[in-house]
Amino acid sequence: AADPEEIFIVYQGKSGDDTAARAQMESWLSDPAWQSLKAVQENRVHVMDPSLYNLKPNARWAQAYDELTDLLYGDTGAKD
Repeated sequence: AADPEEIFIVYQGKSGDDTAARAQMESWLSDPAWQSLKAVQENRVHVMDPSLYNLKPNARWAQAYDELTDLLYGDTGAKD
């Protein structure tokens, strides 16, 4: 029943090798159930940088928040 406006994906697995995760995501997104979601129809499926969103970004918290803010509210012009 949920119809999200945005979908955020963070790949996990071997560092630098997200081939299997990308293939799985493409499979899901081509499924009719996923195609019916507003976020998929309006191209608001975001693949997030795992170094910022999978674990603590430590000194890069500001960058993580800036990127997320830009995705949600448009480019705010904020820079590191």
